[in-house]
Amino acid sequence: MASVKILSKAHVKPKKPIGRRECQLVTFDLPYIAFYYNQKLLIYKGGDSDFEERVKKLEEGLGVVLEEFYQLAGKLGKDEEGVFRVEYDDDMDGVEVEVAAAEEIGISDLIVEEGTEMLKELVPYNGVLNFEGLHRPLLAVQLTKLRDGLAMGLAFNHAILDGSATWHFINSWTEICTGAQNISAQPFLDRCKARNTRVKLELPPPSDAPIYTNGDCPAPARHSECASSSSPNQTSIKSNQKLTRPNRTARNRSPPSNPSPRTCGGP
Repeated sequence: MASVKILSKAHVKPKKPIGRRECQLVTFDLPYIAFYYNQKLLIYKGGDSDFEERVKKLEEGLGVVLEEFYQLAGKLGKDEEGVFRVEYDDDMDGVEVEVAAAEEIGISDLIVEEGTEMLKELVPYNGVLNFEGLHRPLLAVQLTKLRDGLAMGLAFNHAILDGSATWHFINSWTEICTGAQNISAQPFLDRCKARNTRVKLELPPPSDAPIYTNGDCPAPARHSECASSSSPNQTSIKSNQKLTRPNRTARNRSPPSNPSPRTCGGP
């Protein structure tokens, strides 16, 4: 199996100083503390000759968009009562950005069933739980140069944003990288809109499980299924059912305008 080589690791913070900020997690966020980081993988074809330029532009755009999404450059913390919150300070490291190369891997290698095992090599923080955000960045990015394109792997701490807010951030980052001076929609941070009961949460590690602190923990088991059907069966199904295909582009690319996406504890 072709390997992915990490070339460099750096951290990106908001371009402008923000100071000390705190954002309380609400009750609905707490179950996600015990989940794994939420991972996304975006693959772009072509542009291999200007990979370094693209990386620079993405890092610069990230610094700008983090001025609005500063929580992603912070860490999890606890207040004096032991209640989880997101904390940001200009002295923190910021978002982790790794640059990698896998020039033996092409996009065609990744879109076949045999290529699914390669995908986890293109995304950071495999097998990392959200509560490790107490000492890890809340967002990690891996930019990998492929034989015929670029792979962008992202790992978000799921305790501070949901799926809609994730795509809101990605779309906002895209806006800045394509020339916009400001993002078109601000993140939603109003705590009063969510029902909130302060809960002190303790998460002692299981007695029979090792404590992983360096990201070397084994990734969760991956399971895939492949369904097949003969042509006569397909004809029979189509004759009795009206088949429709969801608009995946609309679902994945455009964050809903109403209700507002949950970012750092929103509803």
